[in-house]
Amino acid sequence: MKGGATIFRPPLKNEAGFPYFFSEDKRFPLENKNFRIILRDRKNVCSALSPDGHLKKETLMPRKITPYITKNVASLDAQKTALDAARLMTGKYIGSVVVTGTGGKPLLFTERDLMMKVVGQGKDPAQFVLKDIVDPCPVTVGPEEKCSKCLDLMKEHRCRHLMVFNGDEFVGLVTLRAMVRLMLEEKEDLITYLERYITGSL
Repeated sequence: MKGGATIFRPPLKNEAGFPYFFSEDKRFPLENKNFRIILRDRKNVCSALSPDGHLKKETLMPRKITPYITKNVASLDAQKTALDAARLMTGKYIGSVVVTGTGGKPLLFTERDLMMKVVGQGKDPAQFVLKDIVDPCPVTVGPEEKCSKCLDLMKEHRCRHLMVFNGDEFVGLVTLRAMVRLMLEEKEDLITYLERYITGSL
């Protein structure tokens, strides 16, 4: 990968003798030998170049996270204990709880906080209230954010949940699982584009 472009190199031959094109994450079996190379840049513009030098371009719009925001979230008051949060997360099979009543914006308490700040330190979760444990500066995104940005933030901050705010208004949460699902759907969009080019329907 150079300059943010995903390069599909000229066809190779698989064991059965069929040509395929290769990127860092996918092999695309092809029967159309006129296909030469596709570039996908950081602006999500796919460029298909045929052997005669004819260039076709199409913008693949990245999907916004809006439909993937969890709005019906579990919450607890900031005066509740870490044990209360642990019981709530266990009962609902979730990994985070929105903390309200902080005197400002809602905050987030996660299973990672429970392990790293309480249990892992040998402390009694029944003795610690959430307001003393939660991060006062959670990682946040806007409802119009793109999947790639969310994944970058999750990787950078080693978290699996992001709080979504529209200005000062809390909207909901996005999870790593939802972002992986969105990323796979974006890749399906790219595959659909390739199929359209190969079949000549572009």
